[in-house]
Amino acid sequence: MTKKTLIIVSITIAILVFAGLLTSYIDSARARNSVEPKYTIKIVSDNGNKVTYWGLGYKVIRYPSVSPNEPYKNNRGVKYGNWFMKYQID
Repeated sequence: MTKKTLIIVSITIAILVFAGLLTSYIDSARARNSVEPKYTIKIVSDNGNKVTYWGLGYKVIRYPSVSPNEPYKNNRGVKYGNWFMKYQID
């Protein structure tokens, strides 16, 4: 690798890491406030009972309608973590 290529690759990686940290910070705050994440790709399961939002190095898993008897703010199970996180509500 030439020096110029190494610099370009380093800058690209630094920009991706910075963008990942910034979007992660914003979307984690949105998830804590029961608002849909903004900088993600939304994937709904086949039966519609699980929604996964994939971001840059993180994901948010949401289970709508956990229990109709719960208060509104607790009506959905939401978990925020890295790409390898597994979460399931019984």
